[in-house]
Amino acid sequence: MKKHYSAGGVIVKNGEKEPKYLLLLQKLRDGRLQWVCPKGHIDPGETAEEAARREIYEEAGLKDLKKIKSLGSNSFTFFQNNILHKKYVDWFLFTTKDSSVQIQATEGFIDSKWLTFDEACSTVTHKDFISFLEQAREAISK
Repeated sequence: MKKHYSAGGVIVKNGEKEPKYLLLLQKLRDGRLQWVCPKGHIDPGETAEEAARREIYEEAGLKDLKKIKSLGSNSFTFFQNNILHKKYVDWFLFTTKDSSVQIQATEGFIDSKWLTFDEACSTVTHKDFISFLEQAREAISK
């Protein structure tokens, strides 16, 4: 089994009435679509937080980020070219005042949305990710 280490971020901005969560729409190589938070591989010599910040910038164009806390990690397995892979992802909560997302088509992203908590939970493709959104909501409501 091949192992991969990644990091990403739940990004929240203040909305007019309630906080908004950023989701990106990604078109996968096989044509499937998924709504996700930005994440990607950790480069050699990079911390998980540094990787999360870099990936958020590369995928969404956001640089003005304030780290609130670590949200923990998850892992999943997948097959690619008949090889089993396991990916470990460290997640962080960031807030931003910048709402001008610039998605990167070269990364397969085709749309972005700032959503309320309920909208984000119903939109995110991987429903097991809702626990990270719930942790983010709890942290920013304090």
